[in-house]
Amino acid sequence: MPLLIRGVEVRIQKVLFLIESPAQRVLFLTKEDLLAPGWEEANERGEEAPTQTLGRAALELSLEGLLVPSAAAPGENLVIFLENLRSESVLRPLGELGDDSRHKGK
Repeated sequence: MPLLIRGVEVRIQKVLFLIESPAQRVLFLTKEDLLAPGWEEANERGEEAPTQTLGRAALELSLEGLLVPSAAAPGENLVIFLENLRSESVLRPLGELGDDSRHKGK
């Protein structure tokens, strides 16, 4: 399967930072909790995994995104909830797709 990596300019306001942050302590989460495998098994049992609960809650609270540690590789992932983007929010692909291509929020 081909892998495409692109740069994206992101300007969003309401993001929950879960990278070594006070938010982890407030939510009683550790990095290990965020990286724990098992969401597929939880779903097979008809349950929601803790990370899915966190994502659903963030979506329902109208957050625009989550910055979380990556379980697949060193680094972080920015999860963006497109349906929660504000009118001033911008997602703009960088590179050959064209610098004028923009996704504006609601």
